[in-house]
Amino acid sequence: MIDTRPLQALISPDSQGLITTCVPNVQVFWSHCAMPRHLQAYPFGLAFIFQGHKIGYIGERRFQYGAGHYLAVGLPIHFECETHVNSNEPLLGIFVHLDVTELSNLAAEMMNHNALSTTTIERSGVEPLCISAPMYDILERIIAILNQPQAGGVLGALYVRELCYHVLQDANSAVLLNHLNRSTPQNRVAQTLEYLNQHLQRNPSVPELAQQAHMSTASYNRHFKQLTGHSVVQYTKTLRLMRARHLLTVEGQNVNQTAEQVGYGSAAQLSRDFKAYFGVPPKLAAVL
Repeated sequence: MIDTRPLQALISPDSQGLITTCVPNVQVFWSHCAMPRHLQAYPFGLAFIFQGHKIGYIGERRFQYGAGHYLAVGLPIHFECETHVNSNEPLLGIFVHLDVTELSNLAAEMMNHNALSTTTIERSGVEPLCISAPMYDILERIIAILNQPQAGGVLGALYVRELCYHVLQDANSAVLLNHLNRSTPQNRVAQTLEYLNQHLQRNPSVPELAQQAHMSTASYNRHFKQLTGHSVVQYTKTLRLMRARHLLTVEGQNVNQTAEQVGYGSAAQLSRDFKAYFGVPPKLAAVL
C-alpha cells in the first residue's frame, strides 16, 4: 500500500480540492465528503486513487475506480461520476497530466524495442485498471518529492516518464495511444470536444462540429456516442446546464447573463431545462 502521509500533509480541511505540486504536471486531489452523481471534467491524463472510490457513468456503461486503481483518460472529456469516501478518510489521489508530444516520443521508443502493449480496447476514451507493482514503486517515489522543489523539479519528470512506460505496457495503453494518432476518428472527435467546451456560448451545431472533424454527420454522431456514451445533443445540453449551475452558484451571475454565456436563446428556455434536469429552478441552484 502507498504511504499517503505526504499527501495528507498537503491537503486542507476544505471539503474538496485540487492543488499543484512541485512535480511538473502532477496534482493532488481530495474530497472529505461524498458527492452524488454529477458531471466532471477530465483532461488527458492518469488519475491514481489511494483512498475512497468513484463510480463513473458513460452512457449505459458504469465503472468503478478507487483505492488501488487508476483511470486512463485518453481524451479531454466530461462524464458523470459519484464520489464515495470511507469513514474518517477522504478520497485521495494524484492526477498526472500527460503531454501528447512527450508521450508520443516515449511510445515511439517503446515501439522500436517491442515494448508496447498489443491489447486493443474498443470502448470509450476512458478505462480503469489496477495499479501494478512497478507503478506502486514509482508512485511512492513521486509522492515523496511532491513538496520538495529541488527534487520535484529535477527528478519529477523522470519519474513520470518511468510511470508512463509501465502504463503504456498495460491494457490501458490503447486508450492513450488512440489520442496520439491524430488521424483516428476518436482523436478528431476529441478535438471537437475541446472546441465545444470552449464555445458553449455559440452553441455550435452537429454539422459544424462534424465539419471540423472532417467527418460526415452520421459518422461523427456514431463515433461521438462511442466515446462519450451520449448523443451530441445530449452531451451538449448536459454540459451547458452544468456550466449554468456553476455560473449561478459560484460566480453569482443572474439567469439572463447565464443563459447568454451557455448558448441559450432565452432565460425562460434555460429555466425550463434547468428545472427539468436538476428538479429546482435556477433561483434555487444554491441548494444543489
